[in-house]
Amino acid sequence: MKSIKDIPWECGKGWWPMIEKLASAIDSFNVANPENPIEVSQIKQKFGGLRIYCYNAPEDIRQLIDEAIEASWHTCEKCGSTETVTTNDSGYMQTLCPECRKQIRPRIICKREQLKNMELNKLLTERLIECGTPFYIGLICQPSEEQMEALKEGSGNPEAEMWQINSSAGLAVNFWRAYELCHPNSTVEFEWKRQTPLKRGFPANIDVVVNEKDSITFIESKFLEPYYSGNEVPREAYMDESKYSSITKDSPKSWVELFMKAKEFKYYNVTQLCRHLLAISKDMWEHPEYYESKKVKLCSIVWEMPVGFDDIFVDEVQEEFASRRLIIREEASKCDALLNDFISKHLDFPNLQFKATKYNDVLGLIERSPYYSQIKEQYYL
Repeated sequence: MKSIKDIPWECGKGWWPMIEKLASAIDSFNVANPENPIEVSQIKQKFGGLRIYCYNAPEDIRQLIDEAIEASWHTCEKCGSTETVTTNDSGYMQTLCPECRKQIRPRIICKREQLKNMELNKLLTERLIECGTPFYIGLICQPSEEQMEALKEGSGNPEAEMWQINSSAGLAVNFWRAYELCHPNSTVEFEWKRQTPLKRGFPANIDVVVNEKDSITFIESKFLEPYYSGNEVPREAYMDESKYSSITKDSPKSWVELFMKAKEFKYYNVTQLCRHLLAISKDMWEHPEYYESKKVKLCSIVWEMPVGFDDIFVDEVQEEFASRRLIIREEASKCDALLNDFISKHLDFPNLQFKATKYNDVLGLIERSPYYSQIKEQYYL
């Protein structure tokens, strides 16, 4: 069994004593529980604080993790001092004492817009935990063993991050596992990646697939991301007609034009949805027998920040979030029209459609679940 001490500690030595204390507790637990050990996948510094990604930890160990993370904000990452420790809010964020801060040369590692996004993410996370909820929080709905294995293979480390209060993977797992448990005729699959959009490259990684008797629904799930990041720019390969597979029945030119239109969106990640649509359509062309008797839907489901959620922030931050909320609504409607128009004009699938919606509007899908109230409360729905 791999010890936590065998995992790289991607942070300064000033934090090592608190990690060593935690490592001893985790290793002792694993020795006593070899059939159900705690697995730690990564230990690092992020945005100036300690991050420990793990799963299967009991409540007492999670409490120790929360204590270590909290202590990191008051402990110099380089020397371990707890005197007059501060975290800078620009450039490369570090938590340091005055002496250690004098020894480093200021460096900018990202663009101004990225720095702004990092700060917005931090503010949103602090808002979620301001009522006493720990950063690492147990899942409301435990995934099945098969689902857990799929999450381990997903992109972006969802299996580790889903335990965090600000995790999009956590929202997706909690909501759709609850849906599956109260809809016995449904089967939910996480991290679908069976098709590459282009001839070569990485497969599409779709968060959730809900299989039911007469339908298949592919879901791209978003939590806080639209409020601190934005739509990505399509990679050059998607602008090159020669990169498209011969399985792509429609003209690659029409796909290139679609990705060009996706670049017009600011916050709604339409580029990602276009990639998903391309991968799904390829799978439908390759395996028509699996899809022809079912309604197929690609859904983008985002969390909308409720009114009052941002009241604790200063005016300029409230204005930023209010602006984003309005633009996200407008872009969701625009995306819905764009992709459905593309499907009707360029894809020969009368059973395929796209839907842009919000978790706030689909909460009723899990109303019969015993986890309904917990999910509603934890995610401010």
